[in-house]
Amino acid sequence: MHHDITVRFQHVDAAGILYFSRAFELCHEALEEVLEASGYALNDVLTKGEWVMPIVHASGDYRSPMRLGDKIRITMRVESSGGSSLTFNYRMEDLSQSIRAEVKLVHVVLNATTFKSRPVPPDFLSALKGLGVVSNL
Repeated sequence: MHHDITVRFQHVDAAGILYFSRAFELCHEALEEVLEASGYALNDVLTKGEWVMPIVHASGDYRSPMRLGDKIRITMRVESSGGSSLTFNYRMEDLSQSIRAEVKLVHVVLNATTFKSRPVPPDFLSALKGLGVVSNL
Protein backbone atom coordinates (compact mmCIF):
# COMPACT_ATOMS: atom_id res chain seq x y z
CA MET A 1 0.00 0.00 0.00
CA HIS A 2 1.11 3.54 -0.52
CA HIS A 3 0.27 7.03 0.69
CA ASP A 4 0.93 10.07 -1.52
CA ILE A 5 1.83 13.42 -0.04
CA THR A 6 3.02 16.82 -1.17
CA VAL A 7 5.79 18.44 0.88
CA ARG A 8 4.12 21.51 2.37
CA PHE A 9 5.46 24.70 3.93
CA GLN A 10 4.90 23.39 7.46
CA HIS A 11 7.05 20.35 6.65
CA VAL A 12 10.22 22.22 5.69
CA ASP A 13 13.01 23.95 7.60
CA ALA A 14 14.72 27.28 6.86
CA ALA A 15 16.70 25.61 4.04
CA GLY A 16 13.42 24.68 2.32
CA ILE A 17 13.84 20.92 2.76
CA LEU A 18 11.81 18.42 4.73
CA TYR A 19 12.70 18.76 8.42
CA PHE A 20 14.06 15.36 9.49
CA SER A 21 11.42 14.57 12.11
CA ARG A 22 8.60 15.31 9.68
CA ALA A 23 9.52 12.12 7.81
CA PHE A 24 8.43 10.16 10.89
CA GLU A 25 5.15 12.10 11.07
CA LEU A 26 4.42 11.50 7.39
CA CYS A 27 5.16 7.79 7.73
CA HIS A 28 2.82 7.64 10.69
CA GLU A 29 0.14 9.21 8.47
CA ALA A 30 0.73 6.35 6.04
CA LEU A 31 0.33 3.88 8.91
CA GLU A 32 -2.97 5.50 9.90
CA GLU A 33 -4.21 5.03 6.31
CA VAL A 34 -3.21 1.36 6.42
CA LEU A 35 -4.90 0.88 9.79
CA GLU A 36 -8.09 2.42 8.40
CA ALA A 37 -7.99 0.20 5.31
CA SER A 38 -7.39 -2.90 7.44
CA GLY A 39 -10.48 -2.25 9.56
CA TYR A 40 -8.45 -1.11 12.58
CA ALA A 41 -8.86 2.67 12.47
CA LEU A 42 -6.47 4.29 14.95
CA ASN A 43 -9.24 6.08 16.83
CA ASP A 44 -11.11 2.80 17.30
CA VAL A 45 -7.98 0.98 18.44
CA LEU A 46 -7.22 3.72 20.96
CA THR A 47 -10.73 4.21 22.33
CA LYS A 48 -12.40 0.81 22.02
CA GLY A 49 -9.64 -1.70 21.56
CA GLU A 50 -8.02 -4.19 23.85
CA TRP A 51 -4.53 -3.38 22.65
CA VAL A 52 -2.33 -0.45 21.70
CA MET A 53 0.79 -0.34 19.55
CA PRO A 54 3.29 2.37 20.62
CA ILE A 55 6.58 2.96 18.82
CA VAL A 56 9.63 1.65 20.69
CA HIS A 57 12.27 2.32 18.02
CA ALA A 58 12.53 4.76 15.13
CA SER A 59 15.29 5.23 12.56
CA GLY A 60 15.63 7.00 9.25
CA ASP A 61 18.08 7.11 6.39
CA TYR A 62 17.88 10.20 4.23
CA ARG A 63 19.09 9.72 0.65
CA SER A 64 18.27 13.06 -0.96
CA PRO A 65 16.41 16.22 0.05
CA MET A 66 12.63 16.48 -0.17
CA ARG A 67 11.83 20.04 -1.09
CA LEU A 68 8.75 22.23 -0.77
CA GLY A 69 6.22 21.15 -3.41
CA ASP A 70 7.77 17.72 -4.07
CA LYS A 71 5.30 14.90 -4.63
CA ILE A 72 6.30 11.91 -2.51
CA ARG A 73 4.92 8.38 -2.43
CA ILE A 74 5.29 6.54 0.88
CA THR A 75 5.18 2.77 0.54
CA MET A 76 4.89 0.69 3.70
CA ARG A 77 5.75 -2.96 4.34
CA VAL A 78 5.79 -5.02 7.49
CA GLU A 79 9.34 -6.35 7.67
CA SER A 80 8.93 -8.63 10.64
CA SER A 81 6.68 -9.75 13.43
CA GLY A 82 8.40 -10.74 16.65
CA GLY A 83 5.56 -12.18 18.68
CA SER A 84 4.55 -8.93 20.38
CA SER A 85 6.20 -6.52 17.96
CA LEU A 86 5.86 -5.38 14.37
CA THR A 87 8.58 -3.68 12.34
CA PHE A 88 7.29 -1.38 9.61
CA ASN A 89 9.56 -0.17 6.81
CA TYR A 90 8.65 2.92 4.81
CA ARG A 91 10.15 3.99 1.52
CA MET A 92 9.72 7.62 0.52
CA GLU A 93 10.12 8.07 -3.24
CA ASP A 94 9.58 10.91 -5.69
CA LEU A 95 7.53 10.51 -8.87
CA SER A 96 10.54 9.13 -10.75
CA GLN A 97 10.83 6.43 -8.07
CA SER A 98 14.08 7.84 -6.74
CA ILE A 99 14.40 6.97 -3.06
CA ARG A 100 14.46 10.08 -0.90
CA ALA A 101 14.32 8.39 2.53
CA GLU A 102 13.79 5.07 4.24
CA VAL A 103 12.22 4.92 7.69
CA LYS A 104 11.88 2.04 10.13
CA LEU A 105 9.37 2.13 12.99
CA VAL A 106 9.14 -0.73 15.48
CA HIS A 107 5.90 -1.05 17.44
CA VAL A 108 5.22 -3.25 20.43
CA VAL A 109 1.70 -4.52 21.06
CA LEU A 110 0.51 -3.92 24.62
CA ASN A 111 -2.63 -4.76 26.54
CA ALA A 112 -4.56 -1.47 26.60
CA THR A 113 -5.36 -1.79 30.31
CA THR A 114 -2.20 -3.22 31.85
CA PHE A 115 0.34 -1.95 29.29
CA LYS A 116 2.02 -5.37 29.42
CA SER A 117 3.22 -6.83 26.13
CA ARG A 118 0.93 -9.27 24.39
CA PRO A 119 1.01 -11.16 21.09
CA VAL A 120 0.19 -9.33 17.88
CA PRO A 121 -3.52 -10.04 17.32
CA PRO A 122 -3.70 -12.72 14.60
CA ASP A 123 -6.75 -11.10 12.97
CA PHE A 124 -4.88 -7.78 12.74
CA LEU A 125 -1.88 -9.48 11.12
CA SER A 126 -4.24 -11.27 8.71
CA ALA A 127 -5.85 -7.95 7.80
CA LEU A 128 -2.42 -6.48 7.05
CA LYS A 129 -1.58 -9.53 4.92
CA GLY A 130 -4.83 -9.01 3.05
CA LEU A 131 -3.71 -5.50 2.13
CA GLY A 132 -0.44 -6.86 0.76
CA VAL A 133 1.79 -5.05 3.23
CA VAL A 134 3.02 -8.23 4.90
CA SER A 135 5.17 -10.75 3.11
CA ASN A 136 7.15 -13.78 4.26
CA LEU A 137 5.70 -13.89 7.79
